[in-house]
Amino acid sequence: MNTEDFIIQLLYERAEDTKISPLFRCSVLHKFMIRQDISLMQKIKIKIQDKMWHYVTQESPSHIRKELFIKQSLCYLMQLKVRDGECFTIPEYNETIQQWVKTDFICKKHLLTPSILPISDHYHAFKLVATDADVIPWVLLMSTTYPSNQGAWATYIADFYPFSDIGYLIAASGQRTMKGVLSAFPKVRLVGQSLGGALALYFMEKNCEVTLVNPALPYQYNQSNDISITALVNENDFIPRIGNLPEDTTVYLIKSKQKSRYPFLEHIQSKLQFDDVVLEKTNAKSILSLRSPFWVFVLYWPCRFVMFCIIWPFYLLHIIFAYILQLFSFSTKTR
Repeated sequence: MNTEDFIIQLLYERAEDTKISPLFRCSVLHKFMIRQDISLMQKIKIKIQDKMWHYVTQESPSHIRKELFIKQSLCYLMQLKVRDGECFTIPEYNETIQQWVKTDFICKKHLLTPSILPISDHYHAFKLVATDADVIPWVLLMSTTYPSNQGAWATYIADFYPFSDIGYLIAASGQRTMKGVLSAFPKVRLVGQSLGGALALYFMEKNCEVTLVNPALPYQYNQSNDISITALVNENDFIPRIGNLPEDTTVYLIKSKQKSRYPFLEHIQSKLQFDDVVLEKTNAKSILSLRSPFWVFVLYWPCRFVMFCIIWPFYLLHIIFAYILQLFSFSTKTR
């Protein structure tokens, strides 16, 4: 098995019983999460785009399953060192011919964190605009990411800052930028995964069709203001059970008899492609009914405070070294 196939397997397949050597796992970790191998990232992007097209061309999945599968897959793409101007081929349903067609979208990144931060700490929203002007654009908000990815530290601080809701720091700094991005179009498909789901609730405007994928939710009550909000939630993922959804949110609950031995996979893994998985349409109250007070009062507030106290000194050191490296890089370029 090569590295890109292992990553795809991790995201889309039930592969917990596959025997993979620790040496190979370390190699994957190094190539993907440390080196961010450009060639590897490109291969994974192509495979994810192929996965989307393969799924929508099948007859058995319902239309809503296909739409949700695409949205979850787009969230994966944003973790793969996306560049400004990069082109993605995404399935788009053509109402005129009643068929799925391949559509090219061009990516534009929009900075949501203060520009004064080191470049490595910049968190972006990703806008995908189709080459066909009649197609509704996408705006994607990335989840908490791995350490070597751009914006990683920004996501950690936004997650664990204990004196406000999850995501509020990025939402406060990026509000004006996002308002400009979303108001530029008559209609926008706004999608956020995990932390990105919380940010989508902060940023959403009346012209948005909002989709939250296994969202990490703010605890404060959010008004939907007649905005169309859909949440896709894995039943065994505990993270969406913390916080609150707007009451009129349409929730699609993914029910699977096979539970992962690794809770983290329940949060990131796509399950819609499995025939034995049930997609149940329900409402925000169904998510609330899964909540245990233990998660809220023991984990949500105290653990965020403890984690913030642990990572804050490391973040300050990171800031110092990041600025030094940035200055050194700038000085060598100007010679």
